Amino acid sequence: MQKTIAHETTIEGIGLHSGQKVTLRLKPLGPGEGIVFKRVDVTPPQVIKVKDFEFGTHERRTTMAKGGIEIHTVEHLMAALWALSIDNIMVEIDGIEMPGLDGSALGYYDCLKKTGVKELTVPERVIVIKEAVWCERKDAFIGIFPSDTFRVSYILDVPVPSIGRQCLDMAFNNENFSREVIGARTFCLRQEAEMLLKMGLGKGANTTNTLVMDMNGPIDNTLRFPDEPLRHKVLDLVGDLYLTGAFLKGRVVAIKSGHELNMELVKKIKEFSI
Repeated sequence: MQKTIAHETTIEGIGLHSGQKVTLRLKPLGPGEGIVFKRVDVTPPQVIKVKDFEFGTHERRTTMAKGGIEIHTVEHLMAALWALSIDNIMVEIDGIEMPGLDGSALGYYDCLKKTGVKELTVPERVIVIKEAVWCERKDAFIGIFPSDTFRVSYILDVPVPSIGRQCLDMAFNNENFSREVIGARTFCLRQEAEMLLKMGLGKGANTTNTLVMDMNGPIDNTLRFPDEPLRHKVLDLVGDLYLTGAFLKGRVVAIKSGHELNMELVKKIKEFSI
């Protein structure tokens, strides 16, 4: 059955890229209302629904837009909603970017779980993949294929010894996703950090909420998982795919895929499932 949160709750934090302080007010919604974002810092407030948003093209984060108004870095909250099977919720935000919290989806997950999940009276929406759908670009690939379960096979290949080639293949449910993936933090390479700042990104990032990886490992930090960069890429992927507005039954195969390619697949899945 569809689910929402039991009570209204609030989350505050700093955007990883914008560096701006923002407040979220998360409110219950009824069956069939879906996941709805609302920018309350613009006049008039702009509602952006997962079922009919416009796709942004920003690098290193997932952006939803409507009527020229954007909300950045929604993927971590979306992953936490997926992990708790929440498919109806109002997310009011007073800024352009979602809070980065500790760089993972754990803060969102813990807050939502503590608030409580309420079961509603209609079945959840599931998209069953009946034929292969895929996208590719240069050396990156993502596709989804028929399967009896939701399964992710991901290959990450980064040419630094502290990451290298990492692989994960797992059929996910609420329990093992929250245990194995939800706490994996975002990462960047040491040589990328200065470049990101010059691009106007990473203003809210530090070595606590971002794994800044050099040749030997994270700077001023320790890994939560031996393959934490890989697990964060899977977290991002599941959060991005939940922007289809439904739970998927299919096997996802991804090689070095990021937000831009993930969202191309979301577009294709939405087109096929109309």
